[in-house]
Amino acid sequence: MSLTFADAIARRKLSAPPEWEGCTYKWMDGTRDLIISGSVPRRLIRGPNKGQKRWARPLQTAVVTREEIETEAQRYEAETGNCSKCEGKGKVFREWSIETGTRYAPCPKCQGTGKAKGEPQP
Repeated sequence: MSLTFADAIARRKLSAPPEWEGCTYKWMDGTRDLIISGSVPRRLIRGPNKGQKRWARPLQTAVVTREEIETEAQRYEAETGNCSKCEGKGKVFREWSIETGTRYAPCPKCQGTGKAKGEPQP
């Protein structure tokens, strides 16, 4: 499940501008629905949090279902030819530690090719 796809669906449902980003995500209990709240963020220009994003209030909220996310992922694969799990990068997050930082693993869906299933492999 990619939050990138969920954000795109929420943005369309809210008729929000391309700069809109989700900032809070919560799965509804007992359903397959995701509640996304967000707005167009701005970057703080001073203070201890300089450079970090701040979302304008009030936040806009949309409900996105898992089925909608799956449909969006299929549309992405059809349009780009890239794997929807790794978004064409061929690798996915594996772990993070203070000693080694972020580590990645080959995408299990495309076996590290970055291509959507059914696409010719190089």
